Amino acid sequence: ELMFLGVHADLQGAMFKCHYGSETAKRKFREKLPNSVCNILAGIERMILSKAFPGPYLISPNGPTVADFCVHNAVTSSFPGLRKLGVDLSGYPAILKLTDAVQANLTTKERKRKLGEPPQVPLPEGLPELWYFDTQGQAELTRLTFAAGGVRFKDIRLTTAQWRDAKNNPNSVPSRLFKSLPCVRHSDILLAQPRAVCVYAAELGIWAQGR
Repeated sequence: ELMFLGVHADLQGAMFKCHYGSETAKRKFREKLPNSVCNILAGIERMILSKAFPGPYLISPNGPTVADFCVHNAVTSSFPGLRKLGVDLSGYPAILKLTDAVQANLTTKERKRKLGEPPQVPLPEGLPELWYFDTQGQAELTRLTFAAGGVRFKDIRLTTAQWRDAKNNPNSVPSRLFKSLPCVRHSDILLAQPRAVCVYAAELGIWAQGR
């Protein structure tokens, strides 16, 4: 699963280039994006098709894991996302099937949680806090992982002004780490960097459940 966190970071890196810089540069990177990510997508497609068990998921037949969320988020996120950027995914039917299965699983989980389903695993004291901006970006993968594991958490979404204040406050969670987002505070635990906070979310939920 750590490999897929790396794959997700590579896909996001290619997509972020389409959002920043001059209009000319952004247009250039959008035109190049399908070729830039085709080897990664083809590799994911091969891995889905060659796994030893039936069903749409990559790692476990019992439900989505971090690897599946990595693929789902790269495809469906509004910022940055392959669909949003106009990448034609019709040549990757297994990826599309996985993405649909993850979405259906998350919808079911959210419906049950709203009906009062208790957390599936006991949590350490207090709720984990996920700090990020009010967008999907580099935190959505962690949000998905918390939700799929039945882990309740505080989703702290900062405005631009709040982020500026947090960076200037030496006692804020980001300033106690690297002055970067996303980050997590859970009781005395402080974590930063996208992969680290996603792994922590998985350890509290889906990995604790054996997925």
